[in-house]
Amino acid sequence: MSSQLIKFALFIFFAGVYTIVWGKTVSTLVKSKIVVKIAKFLMNYSRMKLDPIRFLIIWLGYLFVSIVGTIVFSVIFKINILDYIHLKNYKEILLYSLIGFIVQLSLSSMILTVISLIKSDINWYSVISNISWVKISSKLPKWIKPLYPISGAFFEELYFRGCIFIIIITEFKFIHPLLAIILISILFSVQQVLNTETVYQAVSMSVGAVCISAVGCMLILATNSFIPALLCHELYVLFYIKH
Repeated sequence: MSSQLIKFALFIFFAGVYTIVWGKTVSTLVKSKIVVKIAKFLMNYSRMKLDPIRFLIIWLGYLFVSIVGTIVFSVIFKINILDYIHLKNYKEILLYSLIGFIVQLSLSSMILTVISLIKSDINWYSVISNISWVKISSKLPKWIKPLYPISGAFFEELYFRGCIFIIIITEFKFIHPLLAIILISILFSVQQVLNTETVYQAVSMSVGAVCISAVGCMLILATNSFIPALLCHELYVLFYIKH
């Protein structure tokens, strides 16, 4: 047990470090002179202006870091996400996805409403719309804008719930599922908060992250499938894009 506990501690440590690196990706690339140079070079072969190309590179960089982390941890622990993609009971999956989305949305809305009652001068729309990664979407080409938040949600879900969470519940079975849910929620919140600049932005993103993560993990435990967690996250993002 002691060796397994050490192995688990090391896993959480490295997963945490990688999560922090990923969380700082956007702000790092925004300030990067190399990204600007690459964007200027690509302008010679594109009709797009500097900013759209630059922010397209930043967006792809964000997704790339997620893919690398997911692949590395999956290979090390021999996790195949395809084993957790079950579509045979599609009616059950759709039902769980709908219920999960409603729970995620209701919980996050309730928490933010309570905070607003305590601190009545908060404009959550203004808070969220001024987050760096949200502002980046306005700089992207029109054809790519809808894919920006959807792809982000997809790869976030793939890394945190489809990879890290599944590794914990399959490779470290002595860890209580509730503790696994808490750890994943903390990691996801940290990653999201690192993309913010103010306290209110951090609060809004952490509330959403905890609700998405907790419900997503519970759906995986309930269905033994990754699909409901993914669909819930995507629906959550699409809801806020529309509103």
